[in-house]
Amino acid sequence: MGSLSTFCAAITVAMGGEVSPKAAKTVAPPAPASPWEVTAATGVGFATGNTDNLNLSAQLLASYFKGPHELYLGADYFYAENLGVQTTNNLHLYATYNRLLTDLFYLGSAFDFFTDEPAALDYRLTAIPHLGYFLVKNDQVKLSVEAGLGYLWEDQGVRNDSLVWRLSQRLEMGLSDRVTLWESVSLVPQASDFSNNYVVAEAGLRTRLSDRWAFRTFVRNIYDSTPAIGQVENDLSLIAGVSYALGGLPAEEAAPVRRSLKPAMAAPAPPALGWTRTAGLGFALSQGNSEALLASANVLADYRGKSNEVFLSAIGAYGENDGVETVKNVRLGTQYNRLLSDHWFVGLEGRFAHDAVALVDYRVTSRAALGCYLVRNEAVQLSFEAGPGYLWEEVGGIQSDYMTVEAVQKLNWKLSDTVSIGENIGWVGSTEDSEDYLIQATAFVDVAVSDRLSFRTTVTNTFDNTPAAGSKRNDLILTAGVAVKF
Repeated sequence: MGSLSTFCAAITVAMGGEVSPKAAKTVAPPAPASPWEVTAATGVGFATGNTDNLNLSAQLLASYFKGPHELYLGADYFYAENLGVQTTNNLHLYATYNRLLTDLFYLGSAFDFFTDEPAALDYRLTAIPHLGYFLVKNDQVKLSVEAGLGYLWEDQGVRNDSLVWRLSQRLEMGLSDRVTLWESVSLVPQASDFSNNYVVAEAGLRTRLSDRWAFRTFVRNIYDSTPAIGQVENDLSLIAGVSYALGGLPAEEAAPVRRSLKPAMAAPAPPALGWTRTAGLGFALSQGNSEALLASANVLADYRGKSNEVFLSAIGAYGENDGVETVKNVRLGTQYNRLLSDHWFVGLEGRFAHDAVALVDYRVTSRAALGCYLVRNEAVQLSFEAGPGYLWEEVGGIQSDYMTVEAVQKLNWKLSDTVSIGENIGWVGSTEDSEDYLIQATAFVDVAVSDRLSFRTTVTNTFDNTPAAGSKRNDLILTAGVAVKF
């Protein structure tokens, strides 16, 4: 009713009439946008079962823009372990203040605190004022350089304090209305000896999921020319995860590029039908004073037509720690479905699996199935299917083959033009022994960067109720990376 009264009042005024005090309504002006933006991000990668790897990250960034003043307050924490042994454990706290002198020149100060347990760095603290200059500064791109002279205090087996220079460069670039690229490089040499220095380099992408959530992937490299005794010079980490804007963001069309854990928004669009082909690569990496790698790759091809469906997949994962293999598996699959109606279908499927760590030399399965789509449209496909099959395998050096019964549930859901989710879970049981069964499950989240490129986070789990001697029943792997449509 209020909207109708306001509309009628507007028409009355437009026609030269008067609006009674009762009909008139006072509209409060919009609240001014806060100069503060507070964002937080977290990431995780792990594998558990016959191997145990864990990677964690947590970040917090508060930025302040008002007039000529610019302030950043932040905290980063990274942790990783393998088989219960800590491989990464570092904390970075920082504060930066800049005061614009002109549109391009500014004065500021940077304070940094860093501690890294595996690198035997108890602490490194710097306080360095600087002069900065924007080489490029507009709503889409900010490219700046800084130079300053300050002081450093550190304890890396030996306590040290000295006068240091700081030379740095930073880039913020809006690639689209939802994707932001950023990178920075800082060189901090001792004033009296330039060969005694450390370099911190970072680069990353941020992709918005909603008005508060975003996906974030970045790589950080720290080079120390004079590491502690027994430590190496270089430490490299790659982290992927999600971020959340604690206090919300200003209107995206009016917001300039600013340092943040979250970029811009996008409008939804309907998906395409027919063939969908993607290739994905995800990994977590730690290199330097710890050597750890967890990588996954997949190629998926799906065809959905009016009467026929084809699903092809090739998935692999590899992990190692200090040169020792901790994950090594491959899975191949093919399935054909013939639609009998809008909901019912019959299908044939074949699969191959190899898992060196779980002592599965090979596992080949084939099955026929009767299935039903509970939902099947452009955005959502939810199905259940079941049928008889046959399995051949060699596990722990023992060969066997037997009849099976299988049941599978699958879901693919296009939430918007930027976000898709999917999952499937399958049960494979022997007809001769009810205790001999497998449960395999996969789930993923895709966040579109462009029409062809997406960030992908994937979880895969295999439960074998009768594993090889000395192996565990459950294997779980989580990876994050990129996927490309072709």
